[in-house]
Amino acid sequence: MKILIISTLILLMYRGAEKAACELAEALVRRDHAVVVVSLHPESNEVVEDRNGVRVYRLPLDNFYWPLPR
Repeated sequence: MKILIISTLILLMYRGAEKAACELAEALVRRDHAVVVVSLHPESNEVVEDRNGVRVYRLPLDNFYWPLPR
């Protein structure tokens, strides 16, 4: 099954919702699902990477109210 997980700050923080999203994505990959995670990051470019079998797209957030210090 193809699964998309959207998490605001995955890979930038590892607690609460972000930790749960990481663990869920990795558990689904272990069960042979194709998992993609979309997240935000403070830089101006898009980043695509694979982490433990999970494809991660980190997108820039062009917003004055970034949720973390820059």
